[in-house]
Amino acid sequence: MAEKNNPIQKISYFDEGYRAQKFAQLHQKKDVFFVQVGGMDGKQFDPIYPAVQRYGWSGLIVEPLPDLYALLCQTYQPYPQIILEACAITESSGWVTMHRIPLAIVEDGSLPDWTTGIASVREDENRLGGIRKDSLLYEKIQPYLVQEQVVGLTLAELLVKHHVKQMDVLQIDAEGMDYHILKQLDFSTYQPYLINLEFANLPESEQLATLDLLEQHGYRYRCEAGHGLDLLAERLLE
Repeated sequence: MAEKNNPIQKISYFDEGYRAQKFAQLHQKKDVFFVQVGGMDGKQFDPIYPAVQRYGWSGLIVEPLPDLYALLCQTYQPYPQIILEACAITESSGWVTMHRIPLAIVEDGSLPDWTTGIASVREDENRLGGIRKDSLLYEKIQPYLVQEQVVGLTLAELLVKHHVKQMDVLQIDAEGMDYHILKQLDFSTYQPYLINLEFANLPESEQLATLDLLEQHGYRYRCEAGHGLDLLAERLLE
């Protein structure tokens, strides 16, 4: 595709504070229920946790890795309106292999903090595969990679299991699986006002497919300024 016709090159950007502003505007309109895929410990690299603290949002969060899920449970122990599920979101249910950096390796300082958040069922089209990282750092990460079996559910199975009828915000941080999760959403049933997902780690074909899917369902979108990591898509409020 010629660059001048590539919609990725035409994306507008949002500055720090824009997403929080959109969260505040949504809170003023309604009681918010969110679904978050990839909760980690509930705090690191997480745009949702501050909204739960400030506005008392209700929601459903999934995290597949047992050690991070345990930390997630600690984080949200004071918030009974938050539902937690220990699973990955996959294209079919069953056991799935996660590629990850052990938490202990990060805690002892062998690797930087952000490597806690790069676990994925993929090990190619993301930071585990060297995307957006220089070759020396990539080589440093590789010896520490391990595989762990976790339970996978489809997005539809997750929503049925927890009787989710309302979804105002969808947050996805799945290290290269974001489009594969987004495309599972039944837009005829759920029309989130805001969808925030990790965009920079997707291959270009999936970035284009993501934009096309969002446009089909009436969303406008912006990319995070600077590194362009996240894409925030907005449906006009009623």
